[in-house]
Amino acid sequence: MAHELHDDVLGALSALSRQSLTDTEHTAYDSAVARIRGHIISLRPAMLEYGLAMGLRSLVDEMEDRYESDCPLIAIEVDSDDARHDPVIEQHMYRIVQQACHNAIRHGRPSRLAIRGRVTVSEIELIVEDDGRGFELSQPPDLSQLIVNKHFGIVGMMERAAIVGAQLRIHFRPRKRRARCPSSQNRSVAH
Repeated sequence: MAHELHDDVLGALSALSRQSLTDTEHTAYDSAVARIRGHIISLRPAMLEYGLAMGLRSLVDEMEDRYESDCPLIAIEVDSDDARHDPVIEQHMYRIVQQACHNAIRHGRPSRLAIRGRVTVSEIELIVEDDGRGFELSQPPDLSQLIVNKHFGIVGMMERAAIVGAQLRIHFRPRKRRARCPSSQNRSVAH
């Protein structure tokens, strides 16, 4: 898909750049090209070439840039012994974490988000935890109900986990209304 976006879509758009455009059209063109290039980069995260842990650290940087003022405080603690796994597994695990973070920031509005875990020769265990508002979810999550309720991000996470034989668990603890009670903790775990 990254190659198709680059070769076909950007190629077609480059024909527009040779036309005489108004300032408004030129601004819209530049914005569209920048967005497509951003999607190409996100489809093929370059830092994933250096391992899953390094890819996830780069993801945090990208999220901070992308969400700017809406971005919660993000902590990352992924221990790694420089173990490498099949690139398909690494990419799916990366995408699961990416989607969990995106969902938390976009829908939960947390003040804190953490990515924790470890990557070893024998296993990958990753946890995304936030203090956002969360949502109700049946346990175990029902795929058809998720689709009906348009939780496509979670559906994608579940499908990716199934492809690589990972276990995906989603936990939610409702936020207490009293001021002194701890905030909610929402977790997506993949291993």
